[in-house]
Amino acid sequence: MTNALGERTLRMVGEEPERLSELLAIRSEDELKAFVIAERAAKHMRIDDSRLAILRFDEGEDAVKVFKTSMAWAFASLRVPARSGCP
Repeated sequence: MTNALGERTLRMVGEEPERLSELLAIRSEDELKAFVIAERAAKHMRIDDSRLAILRFDEGEDAVKVFKTSMAWAFASLRVPARSGCP
């Protein structure tokens, strides 16, 4: 998770923990984009690039291998450019 998204997440944990489930439910680039644009429009999140890596580890999996594979994929997708949804 990048800086702007990380800051928003920490504020959500402290101020609006019930909304954290919205962020945790994101599974696609379109869902991330909608979330980020809405948060920017509400002035809850600063305008900056936003990336989110969603990792899942199953019992018995090599966590390091899953992490490396997932990070390579995450940097290719689930990205919202800084100016998306902004005038």
